[in-house]
Amino acid sequence: MATGILLEGEGLTVAGKRMAVFQYEATKKLPEDYTEQGIVVARDRDEAKEKLKRDGFSKVRLKQMRGLSALWHRFTADIK
Repeated sequence: MATGILLEGEGLTVAGKRMAVFQYEATKKLPEDYTEQGIVVARDRDEAKEKLKRDGFSKVRLKQMRGLSALWHRFTADIK
């Protein structure tokens, strides 16, 4: 049975779209600086940063996840 998901060298291919999974640590400006960590799914590093900036984050640090961990977190990501 085909699931439509294929692990590749630089990311995941889901339904024909190449997606990468990143761990992020970013700061949000509230009355005080607030740091948050989580998972974001995007086509590339630039799109991941753009998604986080749209949510009001700055000072974004990203680390690309690979292998089975990336596959698992693809479905449980905080930001898709």
